[in-house]
Amino acid sequence: MGSTARSSETIEEFKNRADRAHRLARQDAPAADDEVGVVSFGEILHSELDAFDDGSEGRITLTGPDVTLTPQLAVSLGMAVHELTTNAAKYGALSVFGGKVDITWTVTIEATRRHLDFDWVGSGGPAVSPPGKLGSDRG
Repeated sequence: MGSTARSSETIEEFKNRADRAHRLARQDAPAADDEVGVVSFGEILHSELDAFDDGSEGRITLTGPDVTLTPQLAVSLGMAVHELTTNAAKYGALSVFGGKVDITWTVTIEATRRHLDFDWVGSGGPAVSPPGKLGSDRG
C-alpha cells in the first residue's frame, strides 16, 4: 500500500486504488477456499454483481451453463469481470437507476479443450460520448 499511497494524488484516488487491489485479491479467495481446486464462473459473476442487484426486475441477468474453472483461470476471468463491473458502475449501465446488465455465456467442447464465450451487454446507461481530452501518450 505504500507505493499506492505515494503514487496517488488525492485521498479519493488512493481509496479507489486500494479498493481495487482489495477486490482483485478477493477474487482469488473462492478458488483458494474450494477443496477440489475449481471455482464456478457463476460464482465469479455473482461475487462482483450481486451488490448491484437492487431487486428490480432484470437489473442483472446471468444466463449460461454451470462452468468450473481452474484457480488460475478463475483469477484471470475474475479480474476481467471486475474491470467490466467497475466500468459499468462508473460510466455505464450500473451507474444510473434503470440501467441493466445482461450476461450470457456458452461453452464449446473441442477435441482437447473447452472454449468459453461470454457476452456482457449493458443497456439503459448514459449516452456514450467521445473523451474530452487526449491521453498523455498522444501529445
